[in-house]
Amino acid sequence: MSNSYAHNLGTPRRFTHRGTQAVKLVERELHLSSLKSMFANSIGGDSRVAVLTGPVASGKSALAQALVEHAHDLGALVLQARCSPSEERLRLETVRQLVDTVPKPNSVIEIPLGPSYSSDNSAQKSTPHRPLNPGQLTARDFCDSLLELAGELPVLVVVDDFEYADETSVEYLSYAVRRIRNSRIMVVIGIGSGSGPDTLRRTAELLRNPHCCPIRLRTLSRAAVRELLVSRLGTQVGKLLVDEYYTTSGGNPLLLHALIDDLTSSAQNLQRPEDLELVAAENYGQAVVTCLYRSAPSLTRAATVLAVLGGACSPELVEHLLDREFTSCDQAVQRLTASGMTTPDGRFRHPVAREAVLAGIDGATRTELNLRAALWLYQRAEPALEIACHLLAAGRANERWQITVLREAADEALLRQDTKLAISCLELAHAECTDEALRTELTIELAEVTWRDSPSVAMRRMLPLQAQLRDRALDHRHSLALAKTLLRSGRFDAAEDVLARLEPSRSARTSTDLYIFDKWLETSYPEFGQRFRGGPDTLPSLVPTTLPTDTEAYLHAIEMLATVLRSDARDEVITVAEETLRDYSVNDRTMEAASTLIAALFYADRTDSVAVECERILAEATKRGAPAWEAVLSSLKAQIAFRQGDMTATVQLARRSLSAMSPQSWGVGIGVPLGSLLMGAAVAADHATAEEALRHEVPEAVFETRFGIHYRHARGTYYLVTGRPQMALRELLTCGDLMTQWQMDVPSFVPWRLDAAQAYLHLGRHAEAAQLINEQMRTQKTLSSRITGMVLRLRAAMEPAERRGILLQDAVKLLASTGDRLELARALADQTQAHAAAGDMVAAEESERQALDLIEDCGAGALRNLLQRPGAAEYGPDVNRRDSLLLSAAERRVAALVARGYTNRQVARHLYITNSTVEQHMTRVYRKLNVARRRDLPQWLADLDDGP
Repeated sequence: MSNSYAHNLGTPRRFTHRGTQAVKLVERELHLSSLKSMFANSIGGDSRVAVLTGPVASGKSALAQALVEHAHDLGALVLQARCSPSEERLRLETVRQLVDTVPKPNSVIEIPLGPSYSSDNSAQKSTPHRPLNPGQLTARDFCDSLLELAGELPVLVVVDDFEYADETSVEYLSYAVRRIRNSRIMVVIGIGSGSGPDTLRRTAELLRNPHCCPIRLRTLSRAAVRELLVSRLGTQVGKLLVDEYYTTSGGNPLLLHALIDDLTSSAQNLQRPEDLELVAAENYGQAVVTCLYRSAPSLTRAATVLAVLGGACSPELVEHLLDREFTSCDQAVQRLTASGMTTPDGRFRHPVAREAVLAGIDGATRTELNLRAALWLYQRAEPALEIACHLLAAGRANERWQITVLREAADEALLRQDTKLAISCLELAHAECTDEALRTELTIELAEVTWRDSPSVAMRRMLPLQAQLRDRALDHRHSLALAKTLLRSGRFDAAEDVLARLEPSRSARTSTDLYIFDKWLETSYPEFGQRFRGGPDTLPSLVPTTLPTDTEAYLHAIEMLATVLRSDARDEVITVAEETLRDYSVNDRTMEAASTLIAALFYADRTDSVAVECERILAEATKRGAPAWEAVLSSLKAQIAFRQGDMTATVQLARRSLSAMSPQSWGVGIGVPLGSLLMGAAVAADHATAEEALRHEVPEAVFETRFGIHYRHARGTYYLVTGRPQMALRELLTCGDLMTQWQMDVPSFVPWRLDAAQAYLHLGRHAEAAQLINEQMRTQKTLSSRITGMVLRLRAAMEPAERRGILLQDAVKLLASTGDRLELARALADQTQAHAAAGDMVAAEESERQALDLIEDCGAGALRNLLQRPGAAEYGPDVNRRDSLLLSAAERRVAALVARGYTNRQVARHLYITNSTVEQHMTRVYRKLNVARRRDLPQWLADLDDGP
């Protein structure tokens, strides 16, 4: 494993000498003092051997280097070697390094190329202490040469990372250590702790000599970390950061210096200690890799396993993946904790540490560990999500049990509202699956989950399947899902072909799925549903009493929608539905149920209450980044906004809905947002937007759906507003025919009779209008306050003048309580005419002012023209009185003076106001009277008595 790190990341970086010097000065003084004392004894002929042990990067090398510098100062001869895992198999490599450090004039050791010392080698036993030739150097020769050097100068032999020394060099050094007792030689051996049985054997071999002294180094204490921080960053910074840096470095000097380097390399201002934050970046990650590179393979394996498993994991699983390199998981974690890389519970001290370890693992090792972990967890029936995480990390799932686990994990992820994880699980299963039938099911499941984020991608996955399945049938669940997609895209014949191949089934879940599918057809695709149903006994009428939560929620919602569209919903049932919607905990599984229930309550004329919940759920969909649900809910909110009389919001929400999903993704459902855009723009007199919406192509199949009713109604509204009642009648009466045929003839869905009656009134055909109004009252058992108010307003238009006022008064009162400001404005405008006809000009002026205020608040500019019927002259001799009422008293005073030829400055002086106020008033006057400049102002303004 160490070699894999070297291969992937290269030779570990050498940190600056400044860091090394700092370490020897912090919490290592006693150790250095002991070494110096031992060296002094060695100079006096009492040889010493020091064995430095401690975790990787704990400062053994720095401590040895400090002694080396001390020895140089005293004029001693220093022989140094540093062992490496890559050189462990090179015979006598460590001894070669020691020899190479001997100055040439003093060199008495020839390059050792001969066989190693062995106690049972008779040839070597007879070899003199000086080699006869360079190829015959033995351990005894090596030892004698060291003693000869020590006769001239004190000798310090330093061997670092002794655990990686080749076996021959180990034998030579062990031989020498045993025989230099009374010489001027000191040997310092650095050995990493916990490096495996071979290291323990070597350490024990050295320490059994009486002149050997063990020196154990530990990671830095909190106080030492603080001291080092202060020395490098200053007193104030050191005090503030000590806790974070101690925790993250674990007291490992190498990691600590790397963290400090990351901080000093960052853009933070060191002059503002209170703003500093710990930075773990490139230096820290490289230091972690260096620690592993310098560790024993077993410790590297332990770090690798913990990095792959991540977070809290089973000790048994860790031990399984360690392949018995440690006696227990605890032992491996203890070694890593001692090195400062992990916490005692096996977690890396910083995410960058884990990322650095993972980056150094070759692909094959990572895949192997993840697959072994997944299998181990699967065999113990652990949660599917936990297993799936390892399969995803491995990027492999070519066995049947792995595909099953990924599908289960996708379901669990959806319950946890983690759609991205669900998609990842299904994508891997789909990519690895070789069974064509199973692969098709995975395609459908993946498309269903993908729809919320990318409906167009979901469509592209699903639509080709119908052609691929001519020779085989899917199970009921997947057949219905495919049929739904085909219907949404307007491919009714293809959907019928899929459903025709449904096989009989008696399972409870299948019965439920078919029942819900039938209700879905009944409420959205009624014409297709009548064909599919075929007969009264085709589909189940009962469903199981125990259902999954999300299925039960959707079942309740779709039944509620069907009941409302049949006009069978009682008030108490609707009230319960309102409470249910308020309690909804929205997630990907319940979003469809929520949108269905919103539609049901909207059609039940509970506009105000459903508006609040729709806004809440729309906000949640936007927060989750679910464009499909954002599109659907924006479309619903646009319908609600229109019914509340807010044309600006209607247009904005409809545009938002259409931009959140492409027309292809909307399919036949585009009729609803497009209809809202057309209606809102038409009533707002935004002719460009209305014509744009009218030119937008819609699938022909849309007219066989509930969504097509909305679109036809919008076109009828557009024609009515723009003064084409005959064309409006054609659209509205077609709506009526279809709604009656489909048994969803509910005025709160689309009030086609009342709108058609309005068109007849514009044409002067009062008899037909009266017939439709009376029919509306007969066909509906109970009418909502909004519909009743609309009925009263239309009936008043056909009554004698003396009865008109009473009906309109009742209509205004009812409509004011419903929140439908558009219909209220219409009623107030009619009431204005009724008051004027009765000669009550004060009441007429008041009601007209209220109507115009409402029209302006609603942004319903088109209603100004729509409401000017014949009979306006009855208001009095001033036919422009209505326009004058558009203006406030202050605006009339200013406009009157301007119309008489006054300049803005003159107007300001006359009325004691500022020039800016005059300009603001005139800007509003121009807009309200639809003129561009002062010379276009009508003459009647100059005749007003509002001026001075």
